Amino acid sequence: MTLSNYLLEVEQLSKSFKYFDFGPVNLKAETGTVIALVGENGSGKSTFFHLILSLLKPDKGTVTCFGQNMHENRSLLENIGYAGNNLYEVYGHLPIKRIAKLVRHWYPQWDDAKYKKMIDKYQINEKERYQNCSTGTKKKIQFIFAMVHSPKLLLLDEPFSGVDIISKRYMKGELLEFMEHPDHTIIISTHQQEEISSLCDIIWLMNRGRIIAEVEKDEINERWRRVWINKLPDMIKQHQLVIDFDEESPSLVTDNFLELEKLLVQENLTYSHQYRLELDEILAYMMEKGR
Repeated sequence: MTLSNYLLEVEQLSKSFKYFDFGPVNLKAETGTVIALVGENGSGKSTFFHLILSLLKPDKGTVTCFGQNMHENRSLLENIGYAGNNLYEVYGHLPIKRIAKLVRHWYPQWDDAKYKKMIDKYQINEKERYQNCSTGTKKKIQFIFAMVHSPKLLLLDEPFSGVDIISKRYMKGELLEFMEHPDHTIIISTHQQEEISSLCDIIWLMNRGRIIAEVEKDEINERWRRVWINKLPDMIKQHQLVIDFDEESPSLVTDNFLELEKLLVQENLTYSHQYRLELDEILAYMMEKGR
């Protein structure tokens, strides 16, 4: 794969705080993919976005976007849409209409017609002060500001949190339409299985400021299973293919079902049935393993 296939590349990115160390992180986001950034609260997801956008200055490392160094070329931000907490709080005393006038100057490709259409679609009262808006309304405003200037890369930090069901459906539709363009990429931090399942191709798991796994969603859905077997000897319980087990059932959880089947045949063991784990179960196991 050539470098041109990657819209975003992060190399040795790190930042130290008083009680938290982020990185070093090395990642590549391929053009045309939707990536879920998943991690516990405080794992560093928002910090990651802020470092990409140069809202925070890294201690070490580089961020390359569209083939250029982000920290040396601020104009690259014109092609990035960001929806995240606290970005507009400094303007909280202003009505939304006034904030929009400020934000539009950041983006030469701002589309006034699209902005008006989305404001109406999401039923935003432009006269309301931003600080008086509900969490869900703020999320919708952030999403609108991220979408209306024709970005190529979207960075979305918990975009569906607190959003009503109808607006959430609209937002998903907008994102699917956005990804009809082959040169677009989305990185979305979320805890919600439904969003990961319906939107994302790749999952990045973050723990304590580090990436502990990069996986394809469809691959882990296929590989991870819970399996009920006729007996559970110690060598099976201790095998690297076994992530968890229940002696009462007896059953086990594996992250590689095909290899487990071979192992069971080799050990003259049989299983009565198996099922694919839900995605949130898989991610919970992976995050627990990475602690």
